[in-house]
Amino acid sequence: MRRKANKSLIGAFVAGGILLFIVAFILLGAGSLSGTKPTAVSYFQDSVSGLDIGAPVKFRGVTIGKVSQVLLRTAAQAPSDYSVPVVMEFTPDLLTRRGLDQALLDKTGLRGSIEKGLRAKLQQQSVITGVLYVELDYFPDSEYKLHDLRGDTA
Repeated sequence: MRRKANKSLIGAFVAGGILLFIVAFILLGAGSLSGTKPTAVSYFQDSVSGLDIGAPVKFRGVTIGKVSQVLLRTAAQAPSDYSVPVVMEFTPDLLTRRGLDQALLDKTGLRGSIEKGLRAKLQQQSVITGVLYVELDYFPDSEYKLHDLRGDTA
């Protein structure tokens, strides 16, 4: 014996599914749509071949962001400076979920971390493919050169 489909029940089910989809989109997309993410620029002297946009940025092996741009140079870079600027974008909720302070990435905190030895270096993700990622770690005795927001040496 077949029963006739209840159109009200089907409509409520479809409306509920659409509502659930919209709520999930808002909650999951809020991180990527809510304002700007903190960024930093690192200048590499070596070749960045194998480093692609979207490559992970890791702090001691833990992913905290991604590479958002690989540039040939900045407008304010000295003509004799052939280092390659790499713009890194950090995900604030990844930092806090993984136990790092977001203040690390504001201008004062980042400068302080650099003075304490925070450095960026390129590491291989895979020996076979040669794909690279950016590794952040502390190397207190290493030299560094700070650039201001325009790319000038500070």
